[in-house]
Amino acid sequence: MSLTLLASEILAAAKEIDKSLNESDKEQTQPSSNASSPTVFEKISKCSFDIVCVIGNLIFRPWRLILGESTVNHQSLLHTSSKVLGKDDERSVSYFERYNALPSELLSKCEVLINNCHRIRTLIEAPETALVNIYSNWTEMVSLQVICHFELFKAIPPSGSATYSEISAATGLPLHLVIRFIRIAILNGIFTELVPGQVSHTPRSHWLLSRGQGLIDIINVNCYELAPAALRYPEAIEKYGVAEEPEQSPFALINSNMPIFHVFAREESRRLRFGNAMQYLTSDESYDVRHILVGHDWISDDKAGARVLDVGGGLGHVSVFLAEQTKYLNFTVQDLPNVVEDAIKNKATLIKSQVQDRISFLPLSFFTPHPVSDIFYDVVFMRWILHNWSDKHVRQIFRSLLPILRKGSRVLIIEYLLDEECIGVNATHNIGLRCDLMMGVGFGAKERTAREIRALMEDVAAECNGVWSNWSVRKPKCSTMGFLEATWQGV
Repeated sequence: MSLTLLASEILAAAKEIDKSLNESDKEQTQPSSNASSPTVFEKISKCSFDIVCVIGNLIFRPWRLILGESTVNHQSLLHTSSKVLGKDDERSVSYFERYNALPSELLSKCEVLINNCHRIRTLIEAPETALVNIYSNWTEMVSLQVICHFELFKAIPPSGSATYSEISAATGLPLHLVIRFIRIAILNGIFTELVPGQVSHTPRSHWLLSRGQGLIDIINVNCYELAPAALRYPEAIEKYGVAEEPEQSPFALINSNMPIFHVFAREESRRLRFGNAMQYLTSDESYDVRHILVGHDWISDDKAGARVLDVGGGLGHVSVFLAEQTKYLNFTVQDLPNVVEDAIKNKATLIKSQVQDRISFLPLSFFTPHPVSDIFYDVVFMRWILHNWSDKHVRQIFRSLLPILRKGSRVLIIEYLLDEECIGVNATHNIGLRCDLMMGVGFGAKERTAREIRALMEDVAAECNGVWSNWSVRKPKCSTMGFLEATWQGV
C-alpha cells in the first residue's frame, strides 16, 4: 500500500470524524451571524490538518536529519517555538480531550486513523531506528513506574501547571530525575509543557490522577511481577520447552519455582495488589457481565427445572446477575471449598433474597470429575477460566464435566478469543496477543482461538467416543470477551 493512499485514507477518516463532531456542536451552539467566511485552510479541521503535519514529519524528518538538521540553532528555535507551542499546546490539549471521548459510532473511523498512522510509520521508519525504539522501550515503562511510585502526577494541579522544581519539592525526588522521567513520559502524551519548564496534565496523565488505586495496581503488576519474569522467558523455554505446569512459567522461575497462585497466597500485599488490578481491569465496560445476556440465548433455557452450572464461579456474581434476569433457571456455582465456604457464609449479603432459593454452591475443584449421579445440567458455562491453564489442564477441566452432561447439554466458553489469522501491522487489535504473552509469563498458559478451544474439546470427546455439535461463536458489540458454544450429543 502506498504512502499516498494511506495518507488519503487518514485524511478522509479525520474529516468524517470532525464533520460528525462539528454537526453535534452546532446542535448545542448557534453560529455568530457576523462571522467571516472561512478560508480554504479553515475548512479543513484543526485535527485533520495536524494529522497531515504529523505525516509530513514522519516522511521528511529522516531527510532533514541527513541534511544536517542538527546544525540548526536550537536555542533560537526554543524561544521561537515556545511562544507558538504555548498557544498551540493549549489548543491541542482541548482537542485531545475532545477526541478522547468519541461516540461509539465513530470508533471504527478512529481505528482507521490509528492503524494507518501506525502502518505509515512501519513503512518509512528505518529498520535500525525501529529496532532501537523496540528494544529500548523499557525506558518508557520505567518512566511510568517511577511516576506512579512517587506519585508525580499528584504534584501537578488538575487544571494548571507546576514547575519541575515544585514537583521535586512536593515528591522528594531530585530535580534532575523529575525532569528525566516526566520528559520521557511526555513522548507518549503523558503530561505536556505548555510553557517550557511548566508541566501540565493531558488526558492521559489526568487518567492516572482520577482513576484511583486500581489503575496504579495494574501498572505495578506489570512492572513488578510480569515484566521481570518475562525477561527470563528464553531461560524457561530452554529448561522446560512447552510449559504444561504453572511451576514451569517464567514467573515461577524467578519466584523459587512457585506458581503465581501460591506466591500470592503467601504474600498478602502482592495478592491484594493483583486482586485490585484484576478488579480494575474487569470494571471496564467491555468486560461488563451484561454481555453474557447477548452471548447466549438464556430466554430459551428459562424453563422450570432447568439447571445451569457456573464453573469456577467464585462468589457467584455472574450467576446472581443471570438469576435476576430469568424466572426459573437454577444455578450451581462450583469452586474450591474455601471459596464456597466464604460464599455461603456471606450469602445473605451477596445474593438478593428473591433469587437465593435458585442459587446453590458446590465445593469442587474443576479438575476433579463430577461424581456419577442423576443430576445433569442443561447449560455449563465457564468465564475467564481456560486462559489460566495449559492445554493439558484444559483437557482435564473438560473431562471432569462429562459425568454431568446429557444429550442436548450446552457448554458455553467465555474467553478472550484470539483472531484466527495474523492481524498484521495493527495498533488497535493487539491486546489479545499481549494478553497471550502475559498468560505465558505468569501462568505457563495461553489465550486461544475458538478453533484451538474446539480442538481441545473434541480431543476429550474422542477419548470416550463422544460427539459435539451445533458449534457457534459470538462476540457481542463492545465486548472484549467472545462466546464459544457447543452441544453435547453423548457417546
